[in-house]
Amino acid sequence: MVIADPKKHGTVTEFKRLAFSGRDYTATAKIMASYDETFHYVAQHTEAITLASSSFKPTGVSVVTINKVAPSLETARAGLYHFQRPLVLLSKGAPTGDVQKFFDFMQSAEGQTIVAKYFLPFSGR
Repeated sequence: MVIADPKKHGTVTEFKRLAFSGRDYTATAKIMASYDETFHYVAQHTEAITLASSSFKPTGVSVVTINKVAPSLETARAGLYHFQRPLVLLSKGAPTGDVQKFFDFMQSAEGQTIVAKYFLPFSGR
């Protein structure tokens, strides 16, 4: 197993929580500084496997299905692909000024059109 540095990449930590119930990855896991390095390594080593957000589109590697379901916006929206996590916007205290404008934009139709290219759009929950 090859993983990007969990100190820098939340997806690695979240996958550990979801897939391994918080248990550590194997002690022999190779830790790389970036996702690009993990993708390159996996592309060069047929026995290697890594994880990444579905927003990445690396070349030279294949996506692994889970229970014959491939990760995609469509399978996530339909509730068929279960390894997913929310993307949240946070601010220290109630947002004001430019931060509030950014939050408003991200929840607008225009902002959600951009979000929907790579992530599940805002559900209003």
